[in-house]
Amino acid sequence: MIIYLYILKENIFKIYIMNNQSATFLTVFILLTIALSSSVISILNANKKEAFSDAGEYPKSVDTPILQCDYKVQPNPGVSDLGVEDIYMNYPTFPINSCANNNVRYWRKPTNGLCSPPELCGGLYDDTEQEVPPPTTPPKWDSGTRVNFYEYGPSKK
Repeated sequence: MIIYLYILKENIFKIYIMNNQSATFLTVFILLTIALSSSVISILNANKKEAFSDAGEYPKSVDTPILQCDYKVQPNPGVSDLGVEDIYMNYPTFPINSCANNNVRYWRKPTNGLCSPPELCGGLYDDTEQEVPPPTTPPKWDSGTRVNFYEYGPSKK
């Protein structure tokens, strides 16, 4: 009986070691698979950018500001001499009884008066009057299927 228990103990120990080795092997195999698949995915997506699909061309994007098409560029762009006391006026504030909010759509400058450090505000762009498109005319009442503000369906010419 003692020999039988000894043999049983040895077999249980071997099974435990074998299960531990297979669990370790499985863990290492899964980690290597994850590492290999992530490296293959990163190699395949190496030419894609996450958020900005067009970062610009090298000499042009370094020499000219990004928003040059929408805002007037100052003659000598660079860091300004403005401080917090000068730029706070660009932050939109409205009276308490106003229906407007700080979600300004057309800015005179691409700054909201909260630059940090403040020298970065006002150094690149001059005040620019934005071209505000005229409001669209609403469709006639009961002239077709409406989806929110616009009409849906084939256009009638």
